[in-house]
Amino acid sequence: MPKRTSRFSKRKTSLKSSVAPLAYSQPGVYVEEVSSLPRTIESVPTSTTAFVGKATSGPFNEPTTLRSFGEFETEFGGLSLDSFLGYSVMQFFENGGTRAIVVRIGTNSKNATVYFPRIHQSDPLRANQISTFAPSGAMAGIYARIDEARGVWKAPTELQANLTGVSGFDIAISSTENRRLS
Repeated sequence: MPKRTSRFSKRKTSLKSSVAPLAYSQPGVYVEEVSSLPRTIESVPTSTTAFVGKATSGPFNEPTTLRSFGEFETEFGGLSLDSFLGYSVMQFFENGGTRAIVVRIGTNSKNATVYFPRIHQSDPLRANQISTFAPSGAMAGIYARIDEARGVWKAPTELQANLTGVSGFDIAISSTENRRLS
């Protein structure tokens, strides 16, 4: 049986080589394989959480990156009885968060994440009396801590899901009720 020939040819080249291209002798389509170098995937933090709300000072409508609650106090005036923003940011850092983006707005947004039940925590603005707060900041801190320790998309479970600074919950939920909610 005669050997079949094709107008298509393959030539392997490397990005590292400086070989001059070959002169093609016939018109047609030529396929040239170029080895691709492995491309690294840039690491990005997944534990950054954004907070939007009212604050006593700081720039309006400008995202500000913070790495501690102390920076929040410096930039946005700290805790305020008129807004839960400061409390959420404080809970975030207390529970393992390391990087937050805060945007100060004039009025509260209608869009938010809601976690249930509310948490009990001492309130520094009320002589450390126990007050009730939305747990959003604390939950974001837990997720940031788990992402850093175990990797992205790993659910916080058992001892890793401890809430720092929380003395209790607004209501008690039984194991049966918890399974239904999960």
